[in-house]
Amino acid sequence: MVRTVYSPEYCLQYLEQYASQEIFVTGLILGQITDARENVIHLARTPEEKSGEAISNDGSFASEKLDPVKNLLGVSEAWVADHAKHVTRMLPGGMFVLGIFITSDEDVFEDPNYFSKVKTILNYTYKVLNTNHLMFANCPHSNERLILHMSTNTKVLTCKSIEVGPSKNVAIKPVEWKFLSKPQQWQRLDCYYEFDEVYPVIVKKNGISVKQQFQQILESSYKTIESSVMFLDGELKDPSEQLEQLIKKKKTKNSSKTAQDVPKSMHVSLFVPFENALPETVEYLECDGSIHFSGIVASSVFMYPKASIGEAIAAVKQDIIRSLASRFTMHCDALIDDNLLPEEKVCFNEPPRRVLVPVGSLYLCDYLFPGEAPAEALLSVRELLDLQITEADVICDIETPADTSEFDALDRDTSSEELLATPQEASQFMYITGISFAFLVLVVSIFIHYYDSIAEFMHNQLSGSGSLDPEIGFKLALHPVSKNLYVTVIGARHLPSLFGLSRAHGYLVKVKVFPGESKYETSLQESSWPVWNEDFKFQLKQPPSKKPNEKVDLQTQLAGHFLSLTIYAILEAPKPESERRRSAKTLDTKKTNKLTDEEENKPKTGFLEKTFSSFKSTKAEAAQKFILEKRRTVGAATWNFDSKLFQNDLKNGLIGTPDVWRPINAIASGLVASDSRNFILKKEEEFIKRAGCSLKFQYFSARTFAPLYLKATILEANKAECYWKSDRFVPTISARWDPKSATVKLTVFKANLNKVSIYISLGCKTKMAKKEILGKATIDEKSRYADSWKECLRQPGIPKAFWINFE
Repeated sequence: MVRTVYSPEYCLQYLEQYASQEIFVTGLILGQITDARENVIHLARTPEEKSGEAISNDGSFASEKLDPVKNLLGVSEAWVADHAKHVTRMLPGGMFVLGIFITSDEDVFEDPNYFSKVKTILNYTYKVLNTNHLMFANCPHSNERLILHMSTNTKVLTCKSIEVGPSKNVAIKPVEWKFLSKPQQWQRLDCYYEFDEVYPVIVKKNGISVKQQFQQILESSYKTIESSVMFLDGELKDPSEQLEQLIKKKKTKNSSKTAQDVPKSMHVSLFVPFENALPETVEYLECDGSIHFSGIVASSVFMYPKASIGEAIAAVKQDIIRSLASRFTMHCDALIDDNLLPEEKVCFNEPPRRVLVPVGSLYLCDYLFPGEAPAEALLSVRELLDLQITEADVICDIETPADTSEFDALDRDTSSEELLATPQEASQFMYITGISFAFLVLVVSIFIHYYDSIAEFMHNQLSGSGSLDPEIGFKLALHPVSKNLYVTVIGARHLPSLFGLSRAHGYLVKVKVFPGESKYETSLQESSWPVWNEDFKFQLKQPPSKKPNEKVDLQTQLAGHFLSLTIYAILEAPKPESERRRSAKTLDTKKTNKLTDEEENKPKTGFLEKTFSSFKSTKAEAAQKFILEKRRTVGAATWNFDSKLFQNDLKNGLIGTPDVWRPINAIASGLVASDSRNFILKKEEEFIKRAGCSLKFQYFSARTFAPLYLKATILEANKAECYWKSDRFVPTISARWDPKSATVKLTVFKANLNKVSIYISLGCKTKMAKKEILGKATIDEKSRYADSWKECLRQPGIPKAFWINFE
């Protein structure tokens, strides 16, 4: 039986076009073979062969065309085979390259050289297309290939077939070629197959081959799809049944349609069998990574209506696998390097997507890489299929570009996972973490156990002693040779700012070193945390030395010395100098007149001459009274010299102490400390009193807001003969009066010396004009100071100093 091939009429016009131009042309015959009929869908001219890239005169690369081929002998079989390989990618499932066509003036069937060349081209093409069996490039039903020849001289069309491949049959068979005046009707079958699989990756020494990984995915997908069951429009059909019969049944059910209506596409569903049992043998492999293969493949297959459902099923499955193989091949060809190095944690591969291009009454396909426009498909169609179409003819919406959101999220996760350690590093990290945590627990336990001690230590280290009570800071510097002592008053803190209803305007400090006569005052600082940093120079008294050249050590030099710092608060700012002068002048005039009147009215004493030094108001007295009223004693701080603290070597041979902060103790109420007096018995009849006191009465003075005064009275036979009264003064650590103004003179008979006594009192006068005696002391032969007093009486004229205590 003669083989018959049907083709559309435009194929004849296509051949006549080249034959009329007397041009030698060779190309491919594209069609479909079914049991019912063999159909040719298109004739595609093989493009003119081009050489490799050559360098042009301007230095750019260009593809040079070879000289046009004059006859069949000049055709390269490799070029034709490559054309067939690219065209096969564009064919849907069930369609193949059925052979070649030739337009020439030679008879390729009669000339043995030309016929041998034809067989070589067909066999080489068969061999190249059979390289990748998953491309389904060769028709599985027949190895016969068509040879269609049209003579450019006679315009006679001849078609024959020969068998290619391993078969040794070289017989030439005639073929009847028929052209159809009407367009061929095709039944379209659409299928959307979704992939979502994970495949293991094993890294070799030379890296991962992308091509090999894709080939493994392709083989696994082929096995899965081959085992699937196909449903047409949701129904399982008999494979031997024809598509045409299925279409007629649908028409019968739907009477609104006429017989001339073009059948709509059928929807194909593939169901993969589910295996819920594990295989008998399970192999465990250690993998270095995984490939997540996901996406949807759109399949559009066109079948002859009288083809069987079994042939349609095979065509759909072929189309899905051929499409995957084509995409993978094109993607690998576009890669610069086929190997992915192991250090590449995440790699995203996006193969090209499928688009449809019209060819006659059906559609072939092409592929667009990410970022390519539909215009790229026009170039492929024109070069490979020799067709002229427009960009609007390309159907691009059957598949959408890949969604990279999942990859972006995976890339972010992987970038964070890069910091994760290997199992060995993780074990080492856990070991170090455990030790660190145990050490932290130990430190916390020690801290909790000794919390009170640590808190007290830190509390004392902050701000001196750390107390919120008033404190004063100072430091000392001593020159061991010259015995010069430098006292630096640093500052004070936590000083009280309110005294009753009055607020402190500023603070100053009185500095005194005992024993010694020098004393100084700092400047006034208007802050409850005053900072002075003022230096004061004192001369240490030289201790008595038993030997003239004996060296005195530092401890001996400092023995018996102590520092006294008294802090005062000024309640009001000092008045301007002009106002102070006016106030002092008015006060001086009033008091001078008053004293003059008193002296005129004073009675004469006869043979007993009484003289005493009375207090006269002066300008200094007015200022002193102002200070007494507006000054409050905050307290005092004392510090006994300790030679161990003079450890800092300073400039100019000085040795110094670190900063010392001492609490400011309030001067207690009452007379806790002693009051010292110097009394001198100048002659038998004369007593000279020189006063210097050391008292503590801060609390009382601050409570009464009254300055103090000292009064000494000399009595003869318990009768007051003369007295001395000091100026009013504020409470202080020490006070001294001028001997010239603090002298009381009494002339008595020698026989009455045993009747003389001295009465000393310490008092104050409040603002309510109330006098209060704070303390008193009596010096006579019956007092506790009898021994010292008798010694004064035995040695008249020799000063005698002794201490007395107020009661």
